[in-house]
Amino acid sequence: MREAPARWAKEAPAPPLHLKRSAARLGGGLGAQFPAPLKGHGKSAPARRCPAQYWTGWFITCASVLRMARPRTFDEGQALEAAMRTFWAKGYEATSTQDLCEATGLGRSSIYNTFASKRDLFRRALEHYTEVMNARQAALLEDGSLPGADRIRALFALIIDGEFEVRERGRSIGCLTVNTTVELARYDEPEVTALLERDLARRLGTFRTAVEAGRRDGSITSERGADSLARYLNAVIGGMRVSAQGGADRATLEAVAESALDALTR
Repeated sequence: MREAPARWAKEAPAPPLHLKRSAARLGGGLGAQFPAPLKGHGKSAPARRCPAQYWTGWFITCASVLRMARPRTFDEGQALEAAMRTFWAKGYEATSTQDLCEATGLGRSSIYNTFASKRDLFRRALEHYTEVMNARQAALLEDGSLPGADRIRALFALIIDGEFEVRERGRSIGCLTVNTTVELARYDEPEVTALLERDLARRLGTFRTAVEAGRRDGSITSERGADSLARYLNAVIGGMRVSAQGGADRATLEAVAESALDALTR
């Protein structure tokens, strides 16, 4: 191996100002405590590396250490909400990393450092969505001050209003869980599948609560079992959401809701 020029073995100069400024921006100031040179690379530059190579390596080490220690300066909950709305509007496959960066205001490194991957971010966004939506549904269907049928009527009204509030390019964006069920049906996604199954179980449970309450107060007289009626109502809502995405107007959705309510008294 050829010997390095003798001048390279002299004492290494101070780091170039542009590198020190860059490292300072990461570390909080020109007086920040930066990592010491690597073992064996003390005041003299390595025997076979020029000063430029040496200090470039030093800067990379600074950047790595300081970025790892740097505290988050963004609201993770807000980022998750923004990502959820992006996936909701575009779907999983059509949402790019750039879309997520623009929606959240975060850089790629911040997204991947926080959420690990697009798939992980989607799973967490979907989980957030199901928690929010199930809480709203439960608040209506478990409201003891209303007869069972009126609870279901109130839920239909909430859903129809929502279809005309959350829109993309003039059309409803539907329900994220329904959209995900359709989009990812052909893929093997065990974590997402398990999440959707838990979500379905919770929704069916709140529907059963309302149906059983209606049976007790007389507002629901259908002889079909509570489980069957719960699944029927869930299917009706799924159909309403898909119809809204296809362009159905408010009058059409309201007619579907009234027909479903009529079925509860037959």
